[in-house]
Amino acid sequence: MALFDMVRKMNVYFEVGHVNYHKRDSADDDEQIVSNYCKKYGVVFHLHDYDGEKHHGNFQAEARKDRYTFFAKVCENRKLDYVLTGHQEDDLLETYLMQKNKKLGVSYYGIKEENVLYNACVFRPLLSFRKEDLLNYCLNHQIDFGIDESNNSDIYKRNAIRHQYVEKMSEKKREALLREIDRKNKQKEEHYLKALAHLNKESYSLSSFKKIPYLNEYLSIHFPHHSLSYYKEMKRQLLESKRVLFEGKDVCF
Repeated sequence: MALFDMVRKMNVYFEVGHVNYHKRDSADDDEQIVSNYCKKYGVVFHLHDYDGEKHHGNFQAEARKDRYTFFAKVCENRKLDYVLTGHQEDDLLETYLMQKNKKLGVSYYGIKEENVLYNACVFRPLLSFRKEDLLNYCLNHQIDFGIDESNNSDIYKRNAIRHQYVEKMSEKKREALLREIDRKNKQKEEHYLKALAHLNKESYSLSSFKKIPYLNEYLSIHFPHHSLSYYKEMKRQLLESKRVLFEGKDVCF
């Protein structure tokens, strides 16, 4: 809602997309808050009701795919350029700590300011704002907002990290963690470019493939969210198997 109000005051054309998952008692109240604000300021409102009956896998993953697919369709149908989301600095820190906890290869540490998800160009303009800043913005500007009561539970790993680490983090620790994220992303980019400089041909001998530096960094970007042992096994199969195929986001080996 803070993002909504900020964009509204920028004198740019925008529309609002809202997803109701119907997973908690306050979900309909949240929908009404957004709908009322859109009516008040004459903003086009797009509503999507999540159908849980169609999805049977991991809820968080399925819901994420469902909402960004919805946003992408709205952008396509309405000729809009970007999807703006309200991710903020606390979300960035939580995501990074979750990445460290899972020990998976990632394409980027924390949250990117801009990327493409399910054909939607996503921009996150509030990553330098803290959750507390946005809460105060809403209170100071008398903007209605909803509270997601499920955030109070530690059932989800992100909530546990938020309550046990991020919310208790000192100013010094917070700044150090942000510097660590920035440093690791710069290092990842450097390593990726060094690997890419050697991956400029369509085919390679096994001996030349073995010598490609920082191959794990390359693989983590094109085959994200796998363990380091997966990349090790992937390279072993590529070097030892007679026939094997790995398909990434935009490359294949």
